[in-house]
Amino acid sequence: MGTQILAENALMIEVFLFTISFVEAFGLAAETLTGNFVGQGKRDRLPYLVGVTVGTGVLFALIF
Repeated sequence: MGTQILAENALMIEVFLFTISFVEAFGLAAETLTGNFVGQGKRDRLPYLVGVTVGTGVLFALIF
C-alpha cells in the first residue's frame, strides 16, 4: 500500500509541475510579444494581445 501512495503522489507532482511550466511559458510568450510590439512602435496591437491573453487565461482557469 505504501508504494501505491508514493506513486500517486509522484504522479500528482508531475501533473502540477507540468501545469506550472505551461502557465509560465504562456506568460513568457505574452511578455515577449508585448516587448516586441512596444519596441517596434506597434502599440495599437497591445489591446488585442491583452484580450487574447486574458481570454486564454480564463479558458485555462476553467479547464484546470
